[in-house]
This record gives sequence, structure tokens and C-alpha cells, in this order.
Amino acid sequence: MTRTDRMTTDEDAPLVARARAGDRAAFDALVIRHARCVARLARRVVGNAEDAEDVVQETFVRVFQHLQNFRGRSSFRTWSMHIALNLAHDRLRTRRRTPSPRDLAAGIAPLDSLAPDHAANGRDDRAALERAVADLPPRQRLTLLMKVVDGLTHVDIAKVLGTTESAARVYLSMARSTLRRRLASWFARDRRNT
Repeated sequence: MTRTDRMTTDEDAPLVARARAGDRAAFDALVIRHARCVARLARRVVGNAEDAEDVVQETFVRVFQHLQNFRGRSSFRTWSMHIALNLAHDRLRTRRRTPSPRDLAAGIAPLDSLAPDHAANGRDDRAALERAVADLPPRQRLTLLMKVVDGLTHVDIAKVLGTTESAARVYLSMARSTLRRRLASWFARDRRNT
């Protein structure tokens, strides 16, 4: 399978075709299938549940309105996440708000896998991980979370962010490197203090 084939293959294609033909149940199935992923992304960007909920609703309104324009160059999931990311950035610009580390940390529960030997050590370790992730630059943080939490490919991450696959790989590498460095120094300090 070539890269182009992977980009156009979409398990949602039958539902998209039915939704385009006016089948409301097919569209509802698409929303149910992808709402959680879109909501996690929105929450990571806007930083709170209320704004994220508004972004999710607006995302699927836009998806519905523009479904006829969806060409299948990416998966339906990637396309809807890209719309959500744009709407979330719009919301941030209009509200002029910056999400707090506490709000951002709410969406990263599965990240214990980044520091598995430290995850069992309690809340302090978890808090250090959450702070380290929240302090990453936005594109690095989003790339890391879309890869680790959502399981997106580099190609899909690139499409969501509107960048290249190579750039997505670089963002992920930089995020992991920064986390390793920050967490190593934090845990080294913690060991010296005990």
C-alpha cells in the first residue's frame, strides 16, 4: 500500500457516502465514532470543558454543512480533527485566554506510559508529568498527545496541524526529548531530597 493509498483509505467511507445521501443515522454514527477524539483535541487547545464542548458542537455543524466537499484525501477522523483544531484556535483568539496547566492536564490520563517506572510512585510523579506536558510548546504538546493518546499516525497528525509529515515527526521527537530531560532532572532532584 502506497502512502497515497493509506491517505485515501477510510473505514468511514460507507458511512460518509450514506450521510452525503441524506442518511441522518449514518451521520450520527460518524459523530458518535469521532466525538471523543475531537473533544480531547478541543480540550487540549482551549483548556476548559465548556469551550471544548462548544468547539465540538461547532465542528460537527461544520462537518455536516461541508460534507459534500469532503474528498477523502485524508480520513474522516483527520478531516474533522483539522476542522476542530481551526475552530479551537479561533475560540482562543476571540477569547484571548490561555489554558492553565491544570486544564490541559485533564486530557492526558493515558500518558503514564511515558514514565512507566515512575507512574506507580504517586500523585507527585503524575503532577510532574502533567506539568512537563503542559509546558511543552503547543505544536509539540498537541503532536505528542495525538500520537500517544489518540494513536494517530504522523501523516494524520500532519494533516490535523496543517504541516508536513516530517514536521510532525520532528515535533514528536522534540516533545519526547524535552520530556525526558525535564522528567529526568525532576526525578533526580526528588531522589536527592528523599
